[in-house]
Amino acid sequence: MKKLVRVGLALLTVCLLALTLTAVYAPESFRRDLVMRFSLEEREPGIWCRPDLSVAEFAAWREVLEQGRKQAAPYCPQEIVPTADIIFADNGELKQQLAVGNPFAKSLFHRDEVLAMIGPRGNNPDVIAHLLVHVAIKQELGEARFAELPIWFDEGVAAQADSRPFLSPAALDALPGSVQSFAPDSRPELERFLGKEGEEQLALAKRQLSQWQQSRIPGAEWALLRAFAQGGEFVPLYSEIGAATAD
Repeated sequence: MKKLVRVGLALLTVCLLALTLTAVYAPESFRRDLVMRFSLEEREPGIWCRPDLSVAEFAAWREVLEQGRKQAAPYCPQEIVPTADIIFADNGELKQQLAVGNPFAKSLFHRDEVLAMIGPRGNNPDVIAHLLVHVAIKQELGEARFAELPIWFDEGVAAQADSRPFLSPAALDALPGSVQSFAPDSRPELERFLGKEGEEQLALAKRQLSQWQQSRIPGAEWALLRAFAQGGEFVPLYSEIGAATAD
């Protein structure tokens, strides 16, 4: 009996040790994976960078980040504050990951969290404001519903906070073709917004969203997003919310 007890205790110890090692070493989130794989450090709560980033360099990033946050704020409802861990992705491997998609910045889901990566080319308030509106949209919808949202609408809403020259009112007025560049339920490949034609696609999305907003009360896009998050179908909402707010 004593031998069986000793064996049982030994097995229990091994199991507890295995669980402890799993808890310590297995990545529990994408952030932790980045820390382990890319040796990032959390310089401030929720702000990650490479450990050798100088104080001056970090301060410069931080200042631009705050400018972007202030610029994004008017384009998000007061109750939706874009919250995401921010990763300054300026080391070689992370820049390569960004280059696969958007070399400026990207937001992404991991489990129930939204993360934001900013590359060296994204170090300006317009790009960061654009990014943070994407973060707010993802937070509002969650991963499953966001996957069903037409990309042009997501980009059009986010581009409202972005005042780069190719997205200026004058540039939008100069765009060729119909204002209705996208069918409401159109889901063009994301690559169209990132490749050579990406700037024009973003401008077209911003123009169409702006035109849609003109006959609606402020915040209609977020009313649509809330209803969509609750399971509504996009095309009827796109039409009905317009009809309701136009009266």
